[in-house]
Amino acid sequence: RTICATIHQPSSAVFDMFDDLLLLKKGGRVVFFGETGEQSKDLISYFESHGARRIEMGDNPANWMLREMQSPENPKDMADVYIQTEEYKLLKESLKEVRETQIEELEITFPTKFAAPAELRQRLVNK
Repeated sequence: RTICATIHQPSSAVFDMFDDLLLLKKGGRVVFFGETGEQSKDLISYFESHGARRIEMGDNPANWMLREMQSPENPKDMADVYIQTEEYKLLKESLKEVRETQIEELEITFPTKFAAPAELRQRLVNK
């Protein structure tokens, strides 16, 4: 099963607990995917190397990256930037290799489409 979680406006301390980040913009396009680095240094370096203003001392990296994605001073569409990066090319190659070398015995299957019956799902949604 896949679990998706979103976190809105995390503090610097909470954001630093994450090892990896999949940052999506409106429309579901990927802006960044990868390790954030110690104190978000990899994420900050990535954004700064693609036109973002330098992060100010004490600024929250989570808030800063969101501001920079929308900044009129950086007219680049960061999703367009991402698909031109070496990281994106390596990810695509890695995913292709995984698809081509799948071992059928290791495939994860589930007896049902949903983890909970329809009645329970409906009850939870209507709470």
